[in-house]
Amino acid sequence: MGQRHQIFAIARVRRHGVPPDAPPAYRCVAAFHHQWSYGRLPARAMHRLLTLLKQPFNAEVVRAELRAIDGQYGGWRESPSIPDIPCPFVTALVGTAWCVDLEDVKHPYGTGSLSGSALSAAMGSAEGDNNDGISVVDVTDPLSPSYCFVNIGGMESEVDTDHWVPLSAMGYVRAYYPDPSSSGPQLEGDEAKRAQQQEQSVRATINLLEGEPLIDLSALAEAWPMEYADVFEESEADAGSEKEVPRVAAAIPSLTDMSFGPAVKYALETEDLSEIEAMIWMPGKAALVKSILKGHQPFPDVALSILAKVMEFDSRSKTGCWDLTDISLTSDQITRLVLMATHPIASLNISFNPHVTAETVRQILSSSPSIHRLVLMSCPALPAADLNSLLSTSPQLFSNLEALVHRAFLCIWSEDEDDADTSTYPAAFTLVKNRLDSQSLQSWSLPLLSPSVIVQNLNDYLQTIVEAEGSQYDDGMAPLAAISGGLRREGEPWGKRSIVGVPGGSLEWANGEGWVFVFPYGESYGQNPVPQSWGFVKFRKGALNEAIELKATQAEAKSDDVATGEDPAIQKAPEAAKPSGEPACEVHDLRSFLAIVCKEKPPPSEESIAKLEATLSKLTTEKATPLMSASHGDALLKLAMSFGFY
Repeated sequence: MGQRHQIFAIARVRRHGVPPDAPPAYRCVAAFHHQWSYGRLPARAMHRLLTLLKQPFNAEVVRAELRAIDGQYGGWRESPSIPDIPCPFVTALVGTAWCVDLEDVKHPYGTGSLSGSALSAAMGSAEGDNNDGISVVDVTDPLSPSYCFVNIGGMESEVDTDHWVPLSAMGYVRAYYPDPSSSGPQLEGDEAKRAQQQEQSVRATINLLEGEPLIDLSALAEAWPMEYADVFEESEADAGSEKEVPRVAAAIPSLTDMSFGPAVKYALETEDLSEIEAMIWMPGKAALVKSILKGHQPFPDVALSILAKVMEFDSRSKTGCWDLTDISLTSDQITRLVLMATHPIASLNISFNPHVTAETVRQILSSSPSIHRLVLMSCPALPAADLNSLLSTSPQLFSNLEALVHRAFLCIWSEDEDDADTSTYPAAFTLVKNRLDSQSLQSWSLPLLSPSVIVQNLNDYLQTIVEAEGSQYDDGMAPLAAISGGLRREGEPWGKRSIVGVPGGSLEWANGEGWVFVFPYGESYGQNPVPQSWGFVKFRKGALNEAIELKATQAEAKSDDVATGEDPAIQKAPEAAKPSGEPACEVHDLRSFLAIVCKEKPPPSEESIAKLEATLSKLTTEKATPLMSASHGDALLKLAMSFGFY
């Protein structure tokens, strides 16, 4: 049952085993299933996805994921086979774009499950359970993506379309809502008014994707040759000539640029960079010097000063964003380079550096408190375990960070064990949903606790609960999408957010790891041990383990009673199994929570605090959801043990 639809992200990456200079080819890098997406919904979701891809912080992570799989796998149905989820960040962008929209708090949209709906990147485009076609997005250049929809052999639409060829937003949406001016009887009265409103909505939806480039059929034929090659060849034959795959023409370097490389090399050898420094201001020279310096391993100390000058001419550096990807700097060199910056660095990307270790992270964060975002993709000397250990043993290092981007924090469950990241990161902040309808818990954990980010994201999500009009809002992936957002500038819409990671689930919050925000969801259909309430909660260290041990001991004692014939009602648990007598947790409202965590972290703005306070007040007064009592901590632990967590 449903209007089933699949979404695929494709990109041009080199196949396994080809020469380094071989051209890349299209392949699928992410796939996702949506149970109810047809008509206008796929076009609206595609607009949300393209908007997310174009955000510079998101684009740099997409590029890193694509580069990490470049040359690693064969094409479709070729060996070595690609993992189910080779690009979890891309998959998360697709999933959240298709399943969540919190921009209009009065009419929010939330549905689906990320781990439950992610499909294998190795599948064919027509291998899903489908009623209403597919959506495809080309993420090769995430700052300039393209899209299409495809009718893969039939859709439950008003009119049919061509099959197995790219459709624009106009072509897809009009299949469900034909232009009323060209067909159908004339309507009158209320019917005419409703039809007019629907047509306005249809046109507005189509216009969302106006000007966005359309994926060419050749790209689909390259990604899934057994599905599209015949159609592509027929289209070429009908056109009367072979149609070349669009390619970006290679820039021909000028004689000046050709001679510039040897000049830089000579300057480094003689340690006299004065002439090179004098030319950096010239158009294109800073980028050229940077590309030349990337090839030096080890990186020469003498070049640090000129690299610092080069970074000052980078357009993103002017906004505090430094991209040192691919430059083989040592820990000491990175630290010295960052200190040379003439303006504070807010975001630092040191991905694909073989020298970056946990000690590098320690040095950078200790010496550069202005850094709020640190990107560490594909650093082979920095495994997840080392970074997680640093987070656990030195949490104060990360006090100023709002985003820490590493493969360890991009986790989506996969049946492919080799593809699943089994490393569990320490949870600094966890969002726990107490599902009153099913008496179970859901949770999403972050490795960082940035008060400004937490306040913003909680307000983004909770506003939709207190402001939503009607009763059709089933939030689905909304908590995940909200909590994974990066800090936005004042007035910046939710749809243009950066994504800081893919929150994983954990129960360690119940053992005192990090802070928890607990809130209820749904209608209670029975006696729920935790009443409808919210709160910022800090559990006692080892509280869950103690409760589990006590439950096991009591069960063992009861079993012994049955075996000996004694009355279990008068038996007492052994002394070692008694609770400590301390409360399982302490509960705080917003202000008291911030008073504690902001002792070592930058506080949010008073304006953002006031917004969340107002939302929580509405939650209390209008939704009958008061502040949680500390006495409910034991009940929450019981719920976690007895009714499960997912």
